[in-house]
Amino acid sequence: MRSVVLLLAAFVMALVIYAAVVLGRGQDLRANQPVRGQDGWPAGLADEQKKPVKPGYDATVHLGLAGNVPLESLTVPLSVNVESGGEIERFVAQHEPMQSLVPKYAGPQIQRLDYRSPAEKGVVLMGARSPDVAVQEEAPPGVALPAATGDRPRFAKWSTPMVPAGRLWLMLCRSGQDNVYDRLYVDTDADGSLADESVMQGQEVEPRLDRPVFPPVEIRFPSEGGPVRYHLRVYSHQWTDHLDVYAYAAAWYEGRVTLGGKTLWCALVDNNSNGRFNDVATDPALADAIFIAPKAEDIVPGLDIQPHKRYLGRHIEVGGRLYAIEVPPGGGWIKFTPARAVPMGRIRVPDGVTRFSVWGKQGFFWCQPTGGVATVPVGTYKVHQWEVVRRDATGTAWQLRTDWGAAHSMPFAVEADKETALQIGEPAVSRLAVSRFGASCYLKHDFVSEGGDALLLKRNEKPPPTQLVIRSADGSHSQTLRVPYG
Repeated sequence: MRSVVLLLAAFVMALVIYAAVVLGRGQDLRANQPVRGQDGWPAGLADEQKKPVKPGYDATVHLGLAGNVPLESLTVPLSVNVESGGEIERFVAQHEPMQSLVPKYAGPQIQRLDYRSPAEKGVVLMGARSPDVAVQEEAPPGVALPAATGDRPRFAKWSTPMVPAGRLWLMLCRSGQDNVYDRLYVDTDADGSLADESVMQGQEVEPRLDRPVFPPVEIRFPSEGGPVRYHLRVYSHQWTDHLDVYAYAAAWYEGRVTLGGKTLWCALVDNNSNGRFNDVATDPALADAIFIAPKAEDIVPGLDIQPHKRYLGRHIEVGGRLYAIEVPPGGGWIKFTPARAVPMGRIRVPDGVTRFSVWGKQGFFWCQPTGGVATVPVGTYKVHQWEVVRRDATGTAWQLRTDWGAAHSMPFAVEADKETALQIGEPAVSRLAVSRFGASCYLKHDFVSEGGDALLLKRNEKPPPTQLVIRSADGSHSQTLRVPYG
């Protein structure tokens, strides 16, 4: 009996080694989940749900159990590059994926991401922009209202392409006789009615400033595959003569993805807060954002400009490889396809520019020029950031870069097999602004580019405190002040 067990164990080990050699190098596919439809996996896999696997595309490989097994009880399926057609019928029970059985994947990859919202305990809100929210005094025609609307209600129209009407109505009311609009109704089921909605009570995070903040409200967008979940956060500010309403995305998707054999962290953010996650535009206020980082801790929630944030486009470069990307309107997954035969053009920048970024509908690209030249897909772009790094005679590294992005950048075209020159980088213009208020004098010093963009000058060691020398016109008074940082 013992010899039979040993023989069986040796057979299994040989099978594993053979599969590892034949199928190649592995990748962590707990994040690489092949998706069937926008709703993800079905509850189980019946015989009629099994479909032939096309060469070069996703196939789920499971070892251990056969039959109709609830997928919730299994580990995330593996993915394999299939050389010939066939059907996969086996499952893996609750064990870690056998990495040696998973090859390096070369075809399209659809990878699922998890829904997140600050409505969950301990979740920090990712940064997003509020669109213009129109506010009116008149009730919108055809919209049923709650029985109690209070005195002087206001109606706000939040534009979203996720509903057939192209917008959802919000109503703000006052709970007291003051000017604070601290009660909120939202058409959360997109049925065109506010009468069936529950009231939300706002809290003033800054007392006496008339700026109540409401908790994230869950909205269900209608779709053919069922309701699509979304969270919105609403702020209001009562001025003397009008009410401002702000609506920020309070939902995003994030999770591990596998690209080029490496596991990375990815987040999709509805940057323009319109309920849709795949907006591509030439204006950062209208485009959505994607984060790609080695790990989740590298992404800083709420920070607009950071190395791992890019505006969404048709392509993305990761690890020196160009991928076409696809995101569904409701988020939930992202598809990476190795790009092929994409027309490319060249960008030339002045000597000394060590790195710069450009973005447009083709994508957001960080470029490290070689000999002053970098290559990007053909398209129309704007400069997002640039930096110059140089060492002085003592070996100290100095960095000059755009502080909040190249806001004054004009669009430029990159043509196939042609070179486009950009005038970015030095010189930096030093400015000193002096203003007076009564007996006080205010000084402001900054660096700007020739185009007027704010620049930041840093060195690798903390510089000493700034010294301010004050001398009278006749030289009778001279005083040196040390201005500490912070």
